[in-house]
Amino acid sequence: MYSLKRSSKNFINAATELKYIIIELSDESKSFRRDVLIEGCFLKFIVCWENFPEDYFLACMCGGNTKANKIIKPKSSLLADKKTAFKKLNINRKSRESDYIDWLDNEKIKQYSQDYFRRNSRVHKLYEDPNMLHQIKTIRNHIAHNSGKSLKQFKESVIKQVGYLKLSKPNAADLLLSINRRKSKKFFIIYIEYYIELSQKLSN
Repeated sequence: MYSLKRSSKNFINAATELKYIIIELSDESKSFRRDVLIEGCFLKFIVCWENFPEDYFLACMCGGNTKANKIIKPKSSLLADKKTAFKKLNINRKSRESDYIDWLDNEKIKQYSQDYFRRNSRVHKLYEDPNMLHQIKTIRNHIAHNSGKSLKQFKESVIKQVGYLKLSKPNAADLLLSINRRKSKKFFIIYIEYYIELSQKLSN
């Protein structure tokens, strides 16, 4: 059995620390330095989140123990360990050390969950908000790739949804520091708090 509480705690601690760093940076005037640090913190947050669903999903395939001592297990028999579970998700992937699974791909997460877990399993919460997942993936891609394609997707999938940024050419840092009018919170806080809450729902 694997402790799901430990996975959630590790993610929450890292995400919370990154949130405070970005809050501190958001008090600075706009500059190249500020934007680079904010975008770097956001990338680190995405990496932390990608680590959580993978560790969580693989643990549940072997038997995951929640904070309330509920055991989450797959439809079929429990697997021996996370390495075995990783290989089962795709026979072409030999090792977690040399291969990876895209845990920002909502359709893949949905398919994995449906293939290995019953409908009433809390594992399905991993893909409960595809729009939120699409937004953070789009922002991640825009920061990481800085290509014409990633910029176009960033403008169409994220900036257009906001619609009220004052800057003529807003970057990812500008978006993350802007206020969501419906929730009266900065976007980076909305993203981080959403995934902290999701990790808690999955692991409590």
